[in-house]
Amino acid sequence: MQQNNDKTLHVSAAEAWQRLDRLLERIVPELSLRGRRRLIELGKALVDGQPKPAGFKVGPGQIITVRMDDIPASDASAAGPYVVQMDERFAAVYKPAGMHSESLAGGGQGLDALLPELLGRTDARLVNRLDLPTSGLVLAALGSDAEQEFRKLETAGQVRKEYAVLVHGRVEAPTVLRLALDTSDRKKVRALGGDSPDPLRWTEIEPVAYDALLDRTRLRAVILMGARHQIRAHLAMHGHPIVGDTLYGPEGDERLYLHHARLEMPGFCAEVSPDWD
Repeated sequence: MQQNNDKTLHVSAAEAWQRLDRLLERIVPELSLRGRRRLIELGKALVDGQPKPAGFKVGPGQIITVRMDDIPASDASAAGPYVVQMDERFAAVYKPAGMHSESLAGGGQGLDALLPELLGRTDARLVNRLDLPTSGLVLAALGSDAEQEFRKLETAGQVRKEYAVLVHGRVEAPTVLRLALDTSDRKKVRALGGDSPDPLRWTEIEPVAYDALLDRTRLRAVILMGARHQIRAHLAMHGHPIVGDTLYGPEGDERLYLHHARLEMPGFCAEVSPDWD
């Protein structure tokens, strides 16, 4: 019998034959992949009223039910921000997909508003930002001196930012994407024509794995300073848009598979794996 707070998904033909742990994202997008698998392990995610394993392929017409009243608090908070690495100068914080880096007027709370609670300091300032659908590391400088230090390191090309990416199509070999971008439009960047002479604006990509069935490639993408939407635009213009990127790629309803996985600079390093890895 369905309870008042249950959430359900009637699986359509277009959604059918995906893994249960993947389809659960449609019902509980606030949970990480680990959190969704935990629900399955606890028997709180049902298919036609029966518990199924995480890898169960759900057929068309079947109904997935999540018992919301039974979600453990520890799992419900698994998607929230947390401190990954911290020293006396910097703190690397995990930002989940769907959270703004900065609070917007009338648009709800962003990660910046949570820094005093997370870090126990009121002088923390974000020095890099991620798009709303992008997950991963966001760096906070602890005070103005640390912020200035970061800017100097970044300008000198000593800050290395590594992203985990899943793209459409097969990427055969490592390459460097140098296309110059016009970022004057806040919504969507465009190609200027020709390559940028500045290595700080380049995107290095390296294939990690290829899924022939889905025709998708897992990439490692590295930038130094970077620019708004740089990785997304570079990959789309290279012919391999990121899976789930409806701004630069095809229409779809999947999440954006772009995750800031590692940040490294002199004296500081932080790393966090994507929940879809």
